[in-house]
Amino acid sequence: MSRTGFSVVFVTLIAFLWSPLPLFGADPAPKSFPVAKHGDLVLKVPGGWTQGTEQGPFPGMPPTIKLSAESEKFEMLITPLTARDNNPDFASPANAKKLAEASGERMLSGSKEKTLDLQELKGDRATGYYYTLTDKAPDPGSFEYMTGATVGVGDLILSVTMLHHQKDLPAREAGLAMLKSASQKAGGGTPAEKASSDIRVSPPGGKWELVIAGQGLATVEDQSDEARKSRRLMASGDLGLTLSVFMEPAQKAGDSTVVRSVYWGRGQQSPIPKKDIKLARTGEIATVEYMVPDMQGIPLNQKNMNLYLVHENTWIDIHISKTSFTEQDQATFDRVLKSVKFEAKR
Repeated sequence: MSRTGFSVVFVTLIAFLWSPLPLFGADPAPKSFPVAKHGDLVLKVPGGWTQGTEQGPFPGMPPTIKLSAESEKFEMLITPLTARDNNPDFASPANAKKLAEASGERMLSGSKEKTLDLQELKGDRATGYYYTLTDKAPDPGSFEYMTGATVGVGDLILSVTMLHHQKDLPAREAGLAMLKSASQKAGGGTPAEKASSDIRVSPPGGKWELVIAGQGLATVEDQSDEARKSRRLMASGDLGLTLSVFMEPAQKAGDSTVVRSVYWGRGQQSPIPKKDIKLARTGEIATVEYMVPDMQGIPLNQKNMNLYLVHENTWIDIHISKTSFTEQDQATFDRVLKSVKFEAKR
């Protein structure tokens, strides 16, 4: 299975729940990764590994932690998931095992293995299960092996995918050891406590800012690409509520409806089931609203809204989503839409 194939299965699983250096050039150092309203996930990342975060594959999902050991051509993706229904057993060993078994069974059809060899992973504060599968028809240059794991840490479930070219790669063992030593600690306050009154975003080198009413949101990721002059910001607030902003130079001439035709055209190609799709325009803002009812039978009831704009030759895509949506939540979406404005950069 190619990396693309592995990624598709990884994406499907988590939708259910929600300076290269030598590998061991330094002792593992504890690093904290914030999880909105759930403190920090602490991982002892091996020395020399490259780390970063990327947007989750489905709207409203938490960011995925991406780790890699370039010297061994190894990649590791970790998505911390939280219970949407306050289930106290969400991160229990029994649930972690159930989820690991389910994900592994779904992947057997594309592997050489006919049965799942599930192994326990147990640390002082983490308990989980993992398995390794061999791609039965790998594309040239793609990863031949995939190790999947589901690990309970505190009140979090870590959905983990490791991609590697050798079955017993040292980096794989280091990754398992890191998961084994994982822990959770209380953060420095809830998102509402850390949130600013407004979300303010400007493109790299820009002299203006996009301003969005804060709605109690706290920034959890902010990345800029100076070469491409693009920027991506993610913010999170109450359970299930997220907001993201993406900016890049305009690809062609036209108003906000042109931006929508390009970005929404891409969005329609995704496998995410959508219903109640509504396209509209409010002033200079082109919008799309839709619901994601479920994913393979697992209820999400997720409301999504994208706002598309053009400002000084910059394309802007604002996305807001909330799982377990109710009609009372619509007011938040409306406030975001009405609050969007541009100001001189502070």
